[in-house]
Amino acid sequence: MKSLHGALLLCCSAAVASASEQADPLDRRFFPAIEVYKEFPSNVWVTGSLAKIGPHATPGPLHWVEISAARNEFESFQIHVRAGSNPIQLNATVSDFVNAATGGVIAADPNVTVSREAYLNVKTVTDLNGTPGLTPDALIPARDPYFRQARNAFPITIPPHETRSVWIDVYIPLKTVSGYYSATVTLNDGAQLLAKVPARLKVWNFELPSTATLRSAFGLGFAPFCNAVYGSADQCIKYPGSQDVLHAVALTHAAIAAFFLDHRVSVAAVVAVPTQPNGKWTQFDAVYGPLLDGRAKTILPGAQLTAIHYGSYTLNVPDLKDWVAHFKAKGWMPKFVQYQCDEPPGGCTWDKLSSGAKAFREAGPGVPILITTNIAKATENGVLDLIDILAPVVDHVHPKRSGSQRDSYNEWLTHPGKQLWWYQSCDEYESCQDGTPGPKSATWPVYTVDASPVRNRIFQWMAFLYKIHGELYFATDVWGDDPWDHLYFAAGNGSGALFYPGVTARIGGTTPIPIPSIRLNLIRDGMEDYEYLFALAKAGQGSWAEEISRSFITNAYTFKNDPEALTAAREKLGTRLHELSQSKP
Repeated sequence: MKSLHGALLLCCSAAVASASEQADPLDRRFFPAIEVYKEFPSNVWVTGSLAKIGPHATPGPLHWVEISAARNEFESFQIHVRAGSNPIQLNATVSDFVNAATGGVIAADPNVTVSREAYLNVKTVTDLNGTPGLTPDALIPARDPYFRQARNAFPITIPPHETRSVWIDVYIPLKTVSGYYSATVTLNDGAQLLAKVPARLKVWNFELPSTATLRSAFGLGFAPFCNAVYGSADQCIKYPGSQDVLHAVALTHAAIAAFFLDHRVSVAAVVAVPTQPNGKWTQFDAVYGPLLDGRAKTILPGAQLTAIHYGSYTLNVPDLKDWVAHFKAKGWMPKFVQYQCDEPPGGCTWDKLSSGAKAFREAGPGVPILITTNIAKATENGVLDLIDILAPVVDHVHPKRSGSQRDSYNEWLTHPGKQLWWYQSCDEYESCQDGTPGPKSATWPVYTVDASPVRNRIFQWMAFLYKIHGELYFATDVWGDDPWDHLYFAAGNGSGALFYPGVTARIGGTTPIPIPSIRLNLIRDGMEDYEYLFALAKAGQGSWAEEISRSFITNAYTFKNDPEALTAAREKLGTRLHELSQSKP
């Protein structure tokens, strides 16, 4: 089936006839009622994904689920249960989603993942907007979607007068027909029925591409996963299918990268440095090739990396020439990026940047060179012509004191091959900028645990508004001693740590897996939001999409930190795309 961007209006989709032939399946006539009984347990309530509910939360007002999604999209919701004077042994299951009008089914297995929310203890808040205490973050699945192994997520023991939460992800398969689908979430206290929560899913008549339109390049350490799950890199040989230690590390890297592709993020640092091919490409192609050409075992069919870094900062001319020749032969060159220097003059002097970029460009023509700096500094130090991808930090794109600098990149971007990416740093934690906490009303997009869900999800909306081509993030696995207890690094909780090491002793099963954080799921949701915005722009609706975005976003550091505002904006975008799909060509 064609992607949304390949066949923008999808009006000729075989799944749903045009408006002239058939009523819109989202017409009220196809709108099944949700019955909410007065005797519904008041200690069970529902929120969307834009909430972080702690163990001492009191019940909310919503007792049923209503979500909307496109084909090939993930959509999430949460169910929360508070115990009374007696503890609860909570278990949760979800039925198939069934379209009452057509009989169509979205099977719960394998399209629904039910997870237990685990808490992280935030002892030092990231900034004045941070929330201390036990905060939900890690999502331990009842059955993991990759090895299909049962994990020990349930039952959850809820102590008296405390709350525990369940996170539910629903994937909408590509062939799903637009319409309303209903399901039931069954909650049990041991063997006793606790509640049946009705859920309704609205499937719009368009689909999202499996490979993200907004490019990304996220970091990955050499072997933190092996160290965490096996005790050392040497013990990584225990990983299934490995031939030796370096092969085992490479396999874990590839598994993590595939997991990130299902979150629409590219781990560009996927190649383990000591396993560079050095002319031997058989193992490289077997391990990493599927990530580059869409054969990886991902939930999103055909998902591919949008960027991959050269395996070393040190230039080895014969090796680089070999890389370029091999990548050209495989058709992978558009994904190839050289991260030449980080934040000069900190990562390297400007002179070393200049000489290194010139040498790399001579040895590897056609490989874009990425530098984390802004256009003013690059121009001032005479290196702008050596850079293909400028990646300034977000507060350099729009500093608080001097206003937006985005227009200063326009002329440079007219040159072939030039791209503007951006990234977050500890600048966005307010206190990191000058040592003085910023005003509480000022917020930035951040990926920290103690930030609001809106702050975790909004960066990709801003990428659309500021016309950014890609996103950089320095690391995903900076864990420290015990990531399941605390994740404070570089002045932020969860800074550089977007997933958890799924040690089997903790999560069950026989194979260790990456465990998503709520923050990573929210990044995925933000990437999906970007697809809505981008598709509308391609359909000639870009100004309208910007208007909707600006209904809750003023600039890069001023926006409504309100889940309802973001949700309402997304609903408008999805409805407009659905309406376009129902129009004649």
